[in-house]
Amino acid sequence: MEKKNKMLPFAALVTLSILLVSCGTSGTAVDTEAAVTTADTEAPATETEAFVPELPEADYGGAIFTFLNGNTGYTYCDIVVEEETGDVVYDTLFRRNMGVEEAYNIRFAEVSSKSIVNDALKSVQAGDNSYDVALMQCENALKLMLDNAAVDFAEIPYLNMDQPWWMQSAQETMSIDHRNFFALSMFDISHFETARVLFFNRTMTERYDLTSPYTLVDDGTWTLDKFREYALAAISDLDGDGTFTTADQYGFTAYANVGAPALMIGIEAPLTLSKDEDDMPLFDMENEYYFGRLNLLCDMLFCQDGFLNLGWSKGDTRSFEEGRCMFYINTLTTVNGMRDMTDEFGIIPTPKYDEAQAEYCNYGGSPFYMVVPPTTEDLSRTGAVLEMLAYTSVGVVDTAYYDVLLQGKISRDADTRRMLDLIFSTQIYQTPIAQKYVQTDLVDAYIWKNNTDFASYFAKKRNQIQKDIDEAVQAYQSNTQS
Repeated sequence: MEKKNKMLPFAALVTLSILLVSCGTSGTAVDTEAAVTTADTEAPATETEAFVPELPEADYGGAIFTFLNGNTGYTYCDIVVEEETGDVVYDTLFRRNMGVEEAYNIRFAEVSSKSIVNDALKSVQAGDNSYDVALMQCENALKLMLDNAAVDFAEIPYLNMDQPWWMQSAQETMSIDHRNFFALSMFDISHFETARVLFFNRTMTERYDLTSPYTLVDDGTWTLDKFREYALAAISDLDGDGTFTTADQYGFTAYANVGAPALMIGIEAPLTLSKDEDDMPLFDMENEYYFGRLNLLCDMLFCQDGFLNLGWSKGDTRSFEEGRCMFYINTLTTVNGMRDMTDEFGIIPTPKYDEAQAEYCNYGGSPFYMVVPPTTEDLSRTGAVLEMLAYTSVGVVDTAYYDVLLQGKISRDADTRRMLDLIFSTQIYQTPIAQKYVQTDLVDAYIWKNNTDFASYFAKKRNQIQKDIDEAVQAYQSNTQS
């Protein structure tokens, strides 16, 4: 039975954190009182007194706490780890989970799902309480919320959603009327793995005697113009046939709906809805600000043969791995497929619009959000477990992931860890509402085909976009009033 008047003392949380790192490879225990440095670090750089969550001292009698996991394809998609195997990340997750299990006398279980929306809805509609938390990408989480199959996180006890172990940028983007029905925390690896990053060929920048992009990032001069200049410096008709094919050397490559959204976010024009003053979704891309930046992106991508490697019509990514491309945007986890590259490479933020832009902005990608079903048996237990999982991951899970990520070819690059800190501290996410019209179709049929009649496109799609917004708002209001 939960002891409602007792809170888990700070010493117990410190013990959990020490347990997580005591068997790690770095040999350094986490300082739980230190400011978060590699999480969704929107916290100020100055030192402040650290907030420590007050969690219940409870015994849940060996209850099974089940995750329904829609993440089945990434490198570290498992939540429940049965034993330590020597993999730094999974061993860290094992120790973190074990600490929470022992603190609350629970046992974690995991059910993988390739039909996450159907499986989650089926359980809610049957009222069978088959899972405590579901993990899914935001477009699927939105579907559950619209079907009244998700709990408002404000109703879940013990969660400190304003703390840095909860991804603040994701909350701000996904909220409606300042409420969140799905959320991200430091508990999950997917917000690392799915982040969109800009890879660059270090060997190539040295060959062409170009200033290191790291220096440009540090100086605040890594802009779209510099990106264009560097990409143009690299292009080469290697076979001399006068035509650029996949055998030649390019400036940039990416999959269409990875590269274009990331570059647009970098120049502060994300392909997503905005919010009005009441935190309700708003379509405001039909203006000269967006038209100007959309045209600028197309002008750069198609300024010369060899700048953009379209390859298979949506981006030939092999050219980067084979050392025939200067820049490449993809998910961070794709670094694992680059270990055999002959050339050296690095990771940097996407470029700014110009030097006057205050900060770099980076695409947070498509991580797996937590959704709590309304059929849950004990919201108090769910809140306590989720908060402890998130809090005790800070400085531990992120460090383990960095250590694994930086092994091998890029481990010799001391700047990469600093760049990753910058990227993860400036992440921006995109709402799934009307995503088909404001991103997917726009990129595929216009940006990636150098069709710049954006005014005509938005004029044709305006009503459909508004319909999606209205349906989401109506369903949300019906949900919250029920």
